[in-house]
Amino acid sequence: MANLAEGFASGSRKDFSRYVGYALASAAEVKSHIYLALDLDYLASKSGDELLAKASIISMQLTGLQRYLKSSGVDYRATP
Repeated sequence: MANLAEGFASGSRKDFSRYVGYALASAAEVKSHIYLALDLDYLASKSGDELLAKASIISMQLTGLQRYLKSSGVDYRATP
């Protein structure tokens, strides 16, 4: 979420899209930590599966947002 806030505050669609990419990378990192927690038995299988499913949904939403930003002509100005 912090990546999105920082990107939005940049004031340009191009920069915002770049920060959405950072958020996607962060989501992948979260998934990696969930897998590690599962491997080390810090998380129950059911909990890990639920978290992975939520992280996947978020990744898909971010991918959709990034596609929209790259293909649309919508521009905005953030007010920091």
